[in-house]
Amino acid sequence: MSWKKGKLPDLGRVALGAALVIGVGLWLWGRATGATEIDPAASPIPWRTDLDAALAEARRDEKPVIVDFYADWCPPCREMERTTFADERVQKRLEKLIPVKIDVDAQHRIARRHNVRVLPTSLVIAPNGEVLARRPGYSGVEAYLDFLPPPPREKPEPGSLGREPG
Repeated sequence: MSWKKGKLPDLGRVALGAALVIGVGLWLWGRATGATEIDPAASPIPWRTDLDAALAEARRDEKPVIVDFYADWCPPCREMERTTFADERVQKRLEKLIPVKIDVDAQHRIARRHNVRVLPTSLVIAPNGEVLARRPGYSGVEAYLDFLPPPPREKPEPGSLGREPG
């Protein structure tokens, strides 16, 4: 088809071309910013990478699960790793949860099962498997802290009946 004859080009070719341009642009941007792979094992957060095992742990320990869906090629994912997950307040709050990192390229079935369409995406999942909260896209420190479930209240010591000493 030709533009000169007043016909539009094949939309499939246009979509493929746009995807190629965007993909190359993201790759070049990542290279220019010195981006590297996201390595859950190198993080101060004890990320698990097996969601089913984490859910079993959640049931046993009666704790919610926080899932971070990411990809190495995703600039906002790398930015969250560099800023949000590096923040001590976030790390402290995640101690009360079971943190899981899912690489959507390596575990695409899990991402599809949870309807992940935007990266990064964070989910809070109850021990029974129910998704309690979803946050698609980049979250800075304050927004992420607001997204996380509140820390559990400390259990009173036996005999204190929850009263303040005094």
